Amino acid sequence: MKQGIIKSAKNRAEFTILLVGETGVGKTCFLSFFANVIEGRSPAEYVPVHDINNEQGGSQKCSQTQAARVYEFRSRNDVRIRILDTPGLADTRGISKDQEHKKNIAETIQNYIPVVNAVIVLANGTQPRLGVATDYALTTLSSIFPRSLRDNIAFLFTNVSNALSWNFQPDSIPSFLQSAQQLIVDNPFAMREKYLSIIAQTKQHNASVLGRLERSITSAHDDAVEELVKLFDWMDGLEPQPTSEILNLYNKLQGIETRIENALASMAQATIKKKELEKIKASMDKSGVDMKTYKEYEKVIRSPTWIQDERDYHNTLCSVPKCYSNCHQHCGLSFSLDPADLVGCAARDQRDRTDNPKCVQCGHGMLDHRHYNSLWMKKEEVQTSVDESAKARFFKAKLDAEQQAKVQKQVQDAVDAMSARVADQTAEIGRLAEEYSQLSLSGNLAGQVQKAVRMVELHAEAMAGQSTDEQTTNRVQHALKTLKDKLDLLNKAKSTLGVVTRFCRSNIA
Repeated sequence: MKQGIIKSAKNRAEFTILLVGETGVGKTCFLSFFANVIEGRSPAEYVPVHDINNEQGGSQKCSQTQAARVYEFRSRNDVRIRILDTPGLADTRGISKDQEHKKNIAETIQNYIPVVNAVIVLANGTQPRLGVATDYALTTLSSIFPRSLRDNIAFLFTNVSNALSWNFQPDSIPSFLQSAQQLIVDNPFAMREKYLSIIAQTKQHNASVLGRLERSITSAHDDAVEELVKLFDWMDGLEPQPTSEILNLYNKLQGIETRIENALASMAQATIKKKELEKIKASMDKSGVDMKTYKEYEKVIRSPTWIQDERDYHNTLCSVPKCYSNCHQHCGLSFSLDPADLVGCAARDQRDRTDNPKCVQCGHGMLDHRHYNSLWMKKEEVQTSVDESAKARFFKAKLDAEQQAKVQKQVQDAVDAMSARVADQTAEIGRLAEEYSQLSLSGNLAGQVQKAVRMVELHAEAMAGQSTDEQTTNRVQHALKTLKDKLDLLNKAKSTLGVVTRFCRSNIA
């Protein structure tokens, strides 16, 4: 390895690695060190290997890598190494940006990586425990990793010179990854970059000081190479895993997300209808039934339910509650999960020069819009249609007690139907989430959303102490509410599924 020679007991000619981690942990810098070692360079010969056109620039709190990118290197004994460098998660630009990164990772795997030897998770080794951001990033990525990939995952803790300076507590690693291989490294490539920066900025150089720095870099290089030897020995003993299951899981997760979106929208509508119907029923109980009361009932019952109907193309839809506008069908912009990218959509009011221009279709700001592979569609509720014969009886001046009771029952049946529909949707989501949890490495879908909630809460807390514009603050609060609604739904779905499962088992027994 020191001369760029990779030894394989199984005579492997190729290794494919996924390099993942949270934003700012140093994945791209580690990639450069990795490549230089593979190609047999000493610290004095280091060269950067990453694509600078794929770097974002700006704040380190934002992912510097714009898109997943496959790099390929060859060792001096002609072993091919393919590394997928991924955008960092826990991006301060929001959960939607992380979802965009995850989609990009899945698509790149689909297009370029049929099998993978190992997933290397970079984490900051100076911290005693995995932070909220790292825990969230791991859980988010693991949401599309199948359980068959468990043994092929390794942690590489950065900024750790040796085991004596490593204070990390292993129990802070998520339970589904606690058996993963663990390695430590103090990246000599980053040290070399810092060294060159010191030389460039310092007018007078102390030869003794520079000599000590160079020896530190060389020592770190030798130590890090030893860790890479351990890494390759470990990978050599693994079975490469097909990536097809990653794509299956990602698609399954997107299907569940769509169901959840539909359920939340449907539940919001059903809740409104149910409250109105209960108000009508209370009025009927007090004062009896008249034509005015029935007209109110008829209006509630015949109001349509809106659902998202899937399409094989993406559209710009409004996400403001109770607004079911298909603002731009077949949107010409590239699919994006970041609302800021939709400001340029053709649905925007071209005369509005603000950062959040209004939509010409629905009048809401473009930052309240999203790309979906679906359209809002009206769904008429046949099972709750108005009883025309009962309606006709209302034209009489007075109804007898029997007829009033019949109409009151009709209203109660409508209320019960609303409740049943919500329960059915909740149970279906619970079933899908349970099916997904049996396949995904990170398991519990509600647990993933819980970590996302905590991440956004941290962002909101950080923003509270800064002079953040109102638009950004509102966007974060809206994202937080949406996540909490989703978490509440998943918890109810899990509880509902548990009740159904226990009922079925008791009846079978």
